[in-house]
Amino acid sequence: MEFVVIFGPPAVGKMTVGEELCKLIARAKGGRTRFVELYAALDERLDRKPSKRDLDFSRANLLKVDRDYVMNTDETTRVRAQDLIEQHDHLRIDNIRLPAAETAALIQRWMPQ
Repeated sequence: MEFVVIFGPPAVGKMTVGEELCKLIARAKGGRTRFVELYAALDERLDRKPSKRDLDFSRANLLKVDRDYVMNTDETTRVRAQDLIEQHDHLRIDNIRLPAAETAALIQRWMPQ
């Protein structure tokens, strides 16, 4: 079984993409660890479906997390997690305009069968 870690900032679509990916690779065999990083611009993430319970809190929390933490890899800021990520396959996807099912299909095509 493949072990796929999907990570990224809040409201980038991790759970939705993960659910779609499970539909596609539920019977995949192997044993590799793969990291899939989703990223989207802050303004896009603010427009995505926030918490239904408390919209003000959800927005403020997303802004605070984005201000206080490095949530994605990039060329300008190296984080300690990159040492681990670089030991494994790593795919970085800007999923601003990709539906979850299409993002999952992209991940599936990237993974060797």
